[in-house]
Amino acid sequence: MEPISLIIAALAAGATAAAQGATKEVVTDAYNGLKTLIQRKFADKKDSKGEMALAEHENDPDTWGKPLEKSLTQIDAGEDKNVIAAVNSLINALQNTSEGKTALGKFNIQADKIQGVVQAENVENITLSFGNN
Repeated sequence: MEPISLIIAALAAGATAAAQGATKEVVTDAYNGLKTLIQRKFADKKDSKGEMALAEHENDPDTWGKPLEKSLTQIDAGEDKNVIAAVNSLINALQNTSEGKTALGKFNIQADKIQGVVQAENVENITLSFGNN
């Protein structure tokens, strides 16, 4: 799974878990931390469409997934080490809850100066893209 798709999946799983109200505080904190970091990136780029897509995605991920993906790509969120670290924190927090284990499976994300590297265990399908595609 490429970084932007993983960011969107983590946001959707975090929103779902937070909405259920049965999650640990660490999940809510990690989710809010990721959202805040992305909100700042959108604000820094003066991307009001991205800010709106992020806000609306929380309540309707099916409708707002593609607009959010486009906005995240435009601000290079998949190449931002802080965003990747926040996604990793959220995924790790979710994996320690019953809701997260069902929603996400097991992921470990690492990023460097390349576009992104994803490591995963027990995954049926995975797509990796490297270089300029």
